[in-house]
Amino acid sequence: MKDKYHNTPLPRIPVKVRQMLEKELAPLPQYRKRMAAMLKALPPKKVAGTAVEVYRNGDWTPGHIKGYTGHLKRKVTILLEDGSVVTSHLGKVVLRDEKVEKDVDKEDKEKEHDKEKEKEKEKEHDKEKEKDQEKEKEKEKDEEKKEKKDKEKEKDKEKEKDKDDDSDKEEKKKDKKRKKDSSRSRSRSRSRSRSRGRRGRSGSSEHRSRSRARHARKSSPDWARDKGSVDDSALDELRKKGREEAVCSVGKSYARRPTTVEGEMWRGSGSEARVSLLGE
Repeated sequence: MKDKYHNTPLPRIPVKVRQMLEKELAPLPQYRKRMAAMLKALPPKKVAGTAVEVYRNGDWTPGHIKGYTGHLKRKVTILLEDGSVVTSHLGKVVLRDEKVEKDVDKEDKEKEHDKEKEKEKEKEHDKEKEKDQEKEKEKEKDEEKKEKKDKEKEKDKEKEKDKDDDSDKEEKKKDKKRKKDSSRSRSRSRSRSRSRGRRGRSGSSEHRSRSRARHARKSSPDWARDKGSVDDSALDELRKKGREEAVCSVGKSYARRPTTVEGEMWRGSGSEARVSLLGE
């Protein structure tokens, strides 16, 4: 909301009246986008019977369109499910899929039927578990006996390995020295090739980030079916803009602003022609 008409300051609006106006004006950008989308989505003549939802008193209520109202075809008469008839602007109307709602009811019934089957399966499964637990206990006893025998065999093998390891250690030390010398020469050649590869990758990553940003800009919601944000985010944005404009405005223009329309007329006219609008 701007407090100027071109360069002339307008009279001050009371705070309560301003808050009411801001609530009405905040969702206007969404309504305009939705109206343009609905005019494209709806047919020009045969509209009766199309399933829609209307925004009334802060809620979306389902209904069916009866027809257009007005020459410009920007308003629609809607028959609600409770039997009442309402005329609404296309910016407050959204298309609704009846087939989807029927499918949802079928899915709910199928889910209940599946839950009953799952309960029966769980009971049978619990009985099988009890039988399996008894079998596992018997297997554990047999495995403990085998483990004792295996441990004794491993101890004998370890003693034999210790003898062979002493001779292998000396040979490994010689091999490590040879590998270190060869690895140093390879690391120098790799560092040169990596520095060249990084230059080429930086250019390709910038190109990818630009293409992703362009794709994000193109994607926009389908306003003929999207209900938008019902919260106070749009109202907060409108108030932020008003605060920024108030901070940027000059002090002289704020002082010039008339308190009321009657006061401005009283100042501008002469002493003889001064007549109160209240009839005094």
